[in-house]
Amino acid sequence: MESRHHKTSQRRKRRRLNLFGIILLIFSLCSGSIVSEAKISRYDPLVKKHARRYGFDWRLISAQIYAESSFRSDVVSHAGAMGLMQIMPSTAKWLGVDPKLLAQPEVSISLGCYYDWRLYSALKDTNTERDRLAITLASYNCGPGRMRRARRKASNGSWDKVKPHLPKETQHYVPKIFSKYAEYRKMTL
Repeated sequence: MESRHHKTSQRRKRRRLNLFGIILLIFSLCSGSIVSEAKISRYDPLVKKHARRYGFDWRLISAQIYAESSFRSDVVSHAGAMGLMQIMPSTAKWLGVDPKLLAQPEVSISLGCYYDWRLYSALKDTNTERDRLAITLASYNCGPGRMRRARRKASNGSWDKVKPHLPKETQHYVPKIFSKYAEYRKMTL
């Protein structure tokens, strides 16, 4: 026969477990709204605006900005690339923008998304969406001329076939963006 004390102890444990379960349920329901509104950077509104304009997931563009400049608009690379999206002055001129404006976040993001779109649009012959995005990002990093040569060497193959024909920096650049993109997708649902 169970003691009265033992029964009371059992009831308390069940209540605590039920209370714990309710708290977990409330947290999981609330966390959906908290996570979906997670902020990646202070540039989120600009990234969303320009990514949407060119048909990209804003989190992919944010991952690219992270890889390029770690969200620092004042960065200038050793090669001379400028701004959040690290655009070369010659590329800015070629795309019709004054290079002096590249330090402005909106200009850099808008031009970077436009350049991504131009590169992406030229790749209609790729097999998968993943390959098309990877080759777009790699072209952004190493330049479209170098990418054309690498694709010729790889017989216009998949990203995995083109990758060995590219500079080491570019080979690491694309997976870095995809990894950060996966992180941002989980973070923002």
